[in-house]
Amino acid sequence: MHNSWYPNSVTQWLTITSGIVTVIGVPLTFLLGLNAVDPPAYAWVMAIFMSAFCFVIFAALVVEEFRWRRKVRYGEAQDQLHLAYHQLRDAHYALSRDQDETIIIGMLQQAVAHFSTAMSVIAGVSCRCCVKEIIYENEDRPASIYNAAVRTIARSSLADTSRDQRKRGEYDRISDNSDFRVLFDDTGATCYAQGDITKVQGYQNSHADQGVKSLPYRSVCVWPVKKRLLGSDGLDDDLLGFLCVDSKATNAFRERYDEALGAAFADTLYPLLRRMQNGMMQQRKADMM
Repeated sequence: MHNSWYPNSVTQWLTITSGIVTVIGVPLTFLLGLNAVDPPAYAWVMAIFMSAFCFVIFAALVVEEFRWRRKVRYGEAQDQLHLAYHQLRDAHYALSRDQDETIIIGMLQQAVAHFSTAMSVIAGVSCRCCVKEIIYENEDRPASIYNAAVRTIARSSLADTSRDQRKRGEYDRISDNSDFRVLFDDTGATCYAQGDITKVQGYQNSHADQGVKSLPYRSVCVWPVKKRLLGSDGLDDDLLGFLCVDSKATNAFRERYDEALGAAFADTLYPLLRRMQNGMMQQRKADMM
């Protein structure tokens, strides 16, 4: 993983430490420079003034550090974002050439891994990412929250194959997961984000058998992979799946930029997932003939 966020945290503490030394050291040096055991009153006034002045400068520097530090990280993450979109492009091309699905999924895995690294650089903490596709337990029934489920098709941890739901035929019901349920029900929602799931009343997850605190994350952002279509009955959402990013840290994500960044990646995932699902439907029809 690209760890450019680590030096930033070191720089942050160096800035704070140097500021504290300045606030204390400059007035102290001034007093010692008077070479007097009992300096006159004006010296104390000057020392207090210099301390206040140094403190204001130091506070301004700290505010600017926190204000701009995350914005700088968006620039640092561009190389990883480029690699993520690069892999999606290659996956589209491979799909157009009817290459094996294993190859396409591998490229999708790489794209998700790069996007996860980009989010880690931006947030300054380790993040995980995965893509889930929606399946219906009974395709003959109307699409509803009680008939819909999700399964993971790609995750950022490339070495973790033990949780490959697609190969094992496993899935999680949407009705058992707060984030998927909200995005499935609310067609106008563009993102589900929480800074600390342990403080969300009634938060549900299929894998929280021992309570929400047993889950390996605290912050979460989920985006729908969908496109709004114009049908005979008006506008309708073609919802194919979800892009999920989480972190063990609380309040890891910011609404102003992170939600738009994830939405852009989710939008790019839509045509790939749509073509993959179309290919699977055609294969099922061919098998039935």
